[in-house]
Amino acid sequence: MEKTILVGTSGWSYDDWINRFYPQGINKNKFLTFYSTKFNTVEINFSYYRIPNKYILNSIQKNVPNNFIFTAKLHSIFTHQKEFTTPYQEIPMRERDEFLTAFDNMRSKGMIDTFLAQFPQSFHFSNRNLEYVVKLAKAFQYYNIAVEFRSKEWYNKLVFEILSEENITFVSVDEPNISNLPPREFILTNKIGYIRLHSRDSTKWYEGEKSRYDYFYSDDELLEWIEKIKTNQNFEKIYVFFNNCHNGQAAENALRFKEMLSYC
Repeated sequence: MEKTILVGTSGWSYDDWINRFYPQGINKNKFLTFYSTKFNTVEINFSYYRIPNKYILNSIQKNVPNNFIFTAKLHSIFTHQKEFTTPYQEIPMRERDEFLTAFDNMRSKGMIDTFLAQFPQSFHFSNRNLEYVVKLAKAFQYYNIAVEFRSKEWYNKLVFEILSEENITFVSVDEPNISNLPPREFILTNKIGYIRLHSRDSTKWYEGEKSRYDYFYSDDELLEWIEKIKTNQNFEKIYVFFNNCHNGQAAENALRFKEMLSYC
């Protein structure tokens, strides 16, 4: 089977991308249409803050070609519950059903197959939390679930084994060299890889999201990930998303990454 590498950004609706990625004078409702001329995938991130309305998602689909692929971040109610302790947290099923219903049409057209579950750094490794991850994936059983951890505690043999057994994607991340943050390793636990590049600037990481993701990757840093992909070919498809979205840097880096992939 031919291997597919899809490259894009985490979101697309950024006013500060005008003049660096979007042309001057473009109407905001044309952002995605323009974006889809450069990329064939994007990560929907507004779904983390509010459960999408199916009519909004249906409208979004009309702005891209039929072969365009979305992924979507799960709503925070599934990943940022205040207490992951006893009594054990259950999956909020009403919100699960609302979330799935919103994406039904997009899924039926083959335009989405993966949801991203991004957990906070405070979500520590434990057997109970690992059980929750598995339970969450089963609750969204018709989708591939890609799980992002913000703590290196989760980079261990048991986690990799369980996620492989349950056919759950482990998200590989590019983050600063800070104690307890994950290492920059390409991990595959099923046939779908998922890589998110955030920033390598340790001085801004805890200064809030606007500063945290203000970073521009060099060619040498991008080449590191291309080489990681080349040396681990046990995949059918990989999503590579740039989340360093400040001032259009994600789009510029993603375009350069695509270019480098073509000749590396």
